[in-house]
Amino acid sequence: MINANAHSSPDILQHGPRTPASSRATPMGRSQPPSMDDIRSQLSSARKSLHSGALGGSAFSGSLGRLQTKRPGRAPIMTLEQMQEHVHEQAMKRHLEEATKEAHEAVVDHHYWKEKHVHQLREEKDEHHHRRKNNRVNQDHVRSQIGTNKVAVKEARSTWIEAASSHSFPVFAEYCIPEQEVKDFFQSQRALLKTELDGQVLMNNTLRHIEEKKERDWAAARVTENRQVMARQRYEERERFKKLNADAVDHWDHEVELKRMKKQILASTKAQERRDVPPSRGPGARSTSSCSLGPRPESP
Repeated sequence: MINANAHSSPDILQHGPRTPASSRATPMGRSQPPSMDDIRSQLSSARKSLHSGALGGSAFSGSLGRLQTKRPGRAPIMTLEQMQEHVHEQAMKRHLEEATKEAHEAVVDHHYWKEKHVHQLREEKDEHHHRRKNNRVNQDHVRSQIGTNKVAVKEARSTWIEAASSHSFPVFAEYCIPEQEVKDFFQSQRALLKTELDGQVLMNNTLRHIEEKKERDWAAARVTENRQVMARQRYEERERFKKLNADAVDHWDHEVELKRMKKQILASTKAQERRDVPPSRGPGARSTSSCSLGPRPESP
């Protein structure tokens, strides 16, 4: 990486670097500038050494040593170490500038948010004081109204007492109720209320008794129905057992009859067999059974 203060490749190609007199000498003994092909070859070799890293700083400085001839009004060409140092300084300078800028922005933001927080706290405090002040003013106003109303009532009463004391009021006989009549009225009202309460109590008791009677009747009906169901089930069970007993007796009689008939059949069969066998003719006689062609068929 070449610094901006150093000569760029177009400047080198345009003006060309100076070389010592021993490198290229004319017959007249004066130095001659290198050709464009020499400059291009030197720059290409320098770039290859920078990219590959095979050459050190000394090799690059040696390749550019012939280009370090000073010219009036131009900065000298830097070596690789100087370029690296310069680039490092520029990068460090930019880093410091950015860090300083970020720190300044952070300080500004901190002051801004701090002032904003303080301002909000101040506004909340002022609002709280303003609310308390309004409440105090309203309280004083309500208290003053209450005191004014009390004073007005007191003055009105004093005025009424003074007006009543200034002359005697007339007594209207038609509006005077005897004390005995008042007592009788209250007693009649008490009796009427007692009668109404007694009627309500009687009604409540009657309704309760009706509900209790309904429940008792329902329970008795359920008991009667359950008894009838149980009696019917018992009768059906007894009938079923009777039927089972009758069926068992019939089956027993049938089996006995079958066995008796079987015995009679066997007895008649044996008697028939005994009748079919001929009597023997003596010890020397041959049995006719030996001359039979097969077994005798059984009689039905």
